[in-house]
This record gives sequence, C-alpha cells and structure tokens, in this order.
Amino acid sequence: MRSQSAARRTPGATQRRRRAARRRSGRKARRRTSKRRGAEEEERAKRRERSESAKKRREREEADSKRKRTEREKEDDEDERERRKREREKEEAAKRKQVEEDRRKFEEELQRKRDAKRKEEEERKKSEAEKRDSEAKKKRDEEAEKKKEEDEKKKAQDEKQAKELSAAEEMQRATLVILRLLQQLSNATPENFEDLKKELADAMDKELPKTGHQMDTLKGEADRVLAYSTGVRQADRRATREDRENPTRGAG
Repeated sequence: MRSQSAARRTPGATQRRRRAARRRSGRKARRRTSKRRGAEEEERAKRRERSESAKKRREREEADSKRKRTEREKEDDEDERERRKREREKEEAAKRKQVEEDRRKFEEELQRKRDAKRKEEEERKKSEAEKRDSEAKKKRDEEAEKKKEEDEKKKAQDEKQAKELSAAEEMQRATLVILRLLQQLSNATPENFEDLKKELADAMDKELPKTGHQMDTLKGEADRVLAYSTGVRQADRRATREDRENPTRGAG
C-alpha cells in the first residue's frame, strides 16, 4: 500500500490521476450536462407541448370566443337591426304623428283664420247692412216726413179747396135758392104769393149770408122783385076791388 501510495505520489501518476479525475469529472459533468440538457430538452418539449396545448386551447378558446362573438354579433346585429328597425318605425311614426300634428295645427290655424275672416266679413256686412238700414230708415223717415208734410200740405190745400169749393157750392146753392124763389115770386099767383113771400123772407134770412159777394146784388134783386110782385099784387087787388064795385065795367 505504501508502494502504491508512493507511486501515486509520483508526478506522472498525479497528473494521470488528475487527468482521470478531470475526465471523470468531465464525464460526470457531461452526463450532468447531458442529463440537464435532456431534462431541459424534456422540459422544453413539455413546455412546447404545454405551449402548443395552451396555444391550441387558446386557439380553440379564441375560435369559440370568435364563434360566440360572431354569433353574439350576429344576434346583436339582428337585435340591432330589429332595434334600429323599431327605432326607425318609431321615428317614422313620430314623424308621421308630428306631420299629422303640424297638419292639424296648420288646418286649425287656417280654419281659425278663415273663421276670423268670415266673422270679420260678417261683421263688415252686418255693419254695412246696419248702415244701409240706418240710411234707408233715415231716408224713409225723411221721405215719410216729407210725405207727411206734403200730405198735410195737400190735405190743407184739399181742405182749403174743399172749403173753397164747398163755400162756392154753398154760395151757388144759396144763390140758386134765392133766384128760384125770386123767379117763383115773379110768377106768383094770388093764391101762393103770400107763401112765396114768406118763403123768400126765410131764405133771405137763412141763405142770403151764404151768397158771398153776390149778397148785395141778390138783396137788391130781391127788393126789386118783391116790390114788383107787391105792386103787381096791389094792382090786382085794386082791379079786383074795382070789378066788384063796378060789375058792369068788368062785363064791358
């Protein structure tokens, strides 16, 4: 053992041992390295596998997510289209309602203006009619007043004319009555002389004042006729008395 230890202690042996140790250490290191590399490679493979698996899983998840998102988007698109459709329909309905409301307001305003214009026209026509009626009434009143004045004037004239005519007729009648009596008295007989004389006296008292401007003439004529008739009557009486006193004269 000592020889061996001595031999081992020789430089060559030491170097060999060292080289052997280094080789062993190198082999161990390579084995460790190889093992480590294998483990690392295996770990990398596992990691790659896990990564691939995770990638595939992510891809599947992304695909599922994309598919779901697409489906959701599709559903959302349909819902959105439906919502937009409803909104458009609602907006169109609101627009139609607004248009109808605007049309209704416009028609109401137009009708209000028409009513106001018609009312104004009616009031104007009413005012004009009242004015015409007032003017017509005023004119009628003026014409009625004028006609009344004319009627009163005509009535006064007619009354005056009637009075004048009546007076003239009365004067003419009274004159005729006296003239008739004077004529009768001029032709009186002894039997009716006194009656006619009395009748003439009554007529002179009653009718002579109605003869107007002919009163003096008629009075003078009456006096003349009365005097004449009285004279004739007296002459007749004397002749009759003489005949009674001298019958032979009447016979001769």
